[in-house]
Parts: sequence; C-alpha cells; structure tokens
Amino acid sequence: IGPAGTLKVMAAYQDVYARSYATVSRSPTPLDLHAEAWKAMNTLHQFTIAIDKGDSTGFASLFTSDGTLELAKTGQLAKGEAELSAYCTNAWELHKGAQHVSLNHALSATEDPNTVINESYWQIFSEGVVTAMGLYADILERQANGSWLFVSRKVVQRWSKEDGNEQAGGVWDGMAIVV
Repeated sequence: IGPAGTLKVMAAYQDVYARSYATVSRSPTPLDLHAEAWKAMNTLHQFTIAIDKGDSTGFASLFTSDGTLELAKTGQLAKGEAELSAYCTNAWELHKGAQHVSLNHALSATEDPNTVINESYWQIFSEGVVTAMGLYADILERQANGSWLFVSRKVVQRWSKEDGNEQAGGVWDGMAIVV
C-alpha cells in the first residue's frame, strides 16, 4: 500500500491495539501494528485472487461462518459456505479471463480491537480494458488464530461498460458501515 498508506493504516490501528495490548506487559510496536494491517489487507487481496482463479473453497473461507456478501445492484445476498462458493463459481464463469483489482483501501479501526472497517474501490479488467468499477464496504473480524475474515462485504457497482453510465448520487452516498 506504499509508505504513506502504511503510516495511515498504522495510525488508525494504534489506539485500538494499544487497548488490546493493555493486558500484556508491553505496548504494540509499529511492527505489531503493521503486521495486523498486513493480515487484514491480505484477506482483501485474497478475495479478488480467489475469484480470478475460480477457487470457490478458498473464496468462502475468507468469510466468517455467518459472513455475508451483498451485491447492491441486484440485491443478491450470499451467506454461508455453499452460497459464497456458488457466488465465486458464477463470478468466475461470468468474468473468465478477467482480472479483478482492489485499490485505495482505507482501513479504519473500531472500538472493538478485533473488528476493522475497510472502504475501497474495485475494477474489473478484460483484455486490458476496464469493464466495470465500483466500491467495497467491508467489516472484517480478527479470528482466534490471528487471521482476519469478512463479517460482511457490500459490493456496489458504480459503472460498467455494459450499462455505460454511473449511478446517480455521490460516490459514497448511502454507504454507511454500521458495526
């Protein structure tokens, strides 16, 4: 995410993780904070890689057992391993050969040191051309093993080559994330 982005993420985590380290004998170091940010970011990146590979099992494993994926454009909601796996398989079939890219991740700490919010952008490239783009609004939760999984991911398509126009309103209108 680059030096400036890393510093922003580390600053967002500092207060929350200082509280989570209150029960141990030391405060979190910048390396601790960077490691947690890296783990959460890795989950975000694994999402797009799993779709591009058609790895439905890996895709579903990125969500908590009751985690949800919502597609705002269609109202589709996938919950649980079977529905999430099916979503990945369908997306892979629909976009076979395309590359999904997620960018401009903005992680925000919450009062719960085991929960983080992400707001970011996505694009789909096919044959070197952007064919769709939009927003992600996520809630991730740190698991007992230290990994971060999606509690929820909302996917908002703002534009597609097929539809040709952007949805009305501001980019982030109606995208409040409630933890």
